[in-house]
Amino acid sequence: MPGTSLPAAVGPPGSASTTASGVPARSGDSGGKADSGQGPESTEGRRTGEPSPTGVTSATPSAGRPAATTGTPTSTVPAPPIGLLPNPITTGRGLLVTGNGLCLDLRGGDAAEGREVHIDDCNGTSPQRWRLNPDQTLEVLDMCAYLVGDGTVQLTRCDGRTTAQWQLFADGRLTNAATGQCLTDPSSGARPGRPVIVAACATGNNQLWTFR
Repeated sequence: MPGTSLPAAVGPPGSASTTASGVPARSGDSGGKADSGQGPESTEGRRTGEPSPTGVTSATPSAGRPAATTGTPTSTVPAPPIGLLPNPITTGRGLLVTGNGLCLDLRGGDAAEGREVHIDDCNGTSPQRWRLNPDQTLEVLDMCAYLVGDGTVQLTRCDGRTTAQWQLFADGRLTNAATGQCLTDPSSGARPGRPVIVAACATGNNQLWTFR
């Protein structure tokens, strides 16, 4: 009406979530400043001494790069070349002589069950003439040498038992099939007439045998 002032229009109270421009503000905005996409970093809930996220590295290997492995690498010792192993001699005949110059012989000069095999001076007689057969038996006077329980060697019938099988190698070792050990002159040539034994293979002349 003329002469009467109208009351000012009163709207709803301003909202804290609305800026002066009418655009809703994001949580953390202050004073109506434009949003940069990153709110202010909060320190509430971060433990003292905890590294900044910018210093954290990923445990996942980068693309195309293999992950590091842990543990000590193992190594395999190669087997010796087959060519370095001594070749077996399948057969032989004659005096069986050690590297000390003595011959394999029979106690008493004849063949019988349980007759002792020993070492003696070479004389070329029939009890010193041995034959290594293809079946690996070591024969003299139609009987075969075999290993007995005390490590000595005696005669028995030739029946192919394992303790009566022998293998002569090119390096001179004469081994028993039951143990893989070598026929040995225990006195190394110093005492003719002493029984031979089967013992662990070494490199002495008392374990080297050749047919002559």
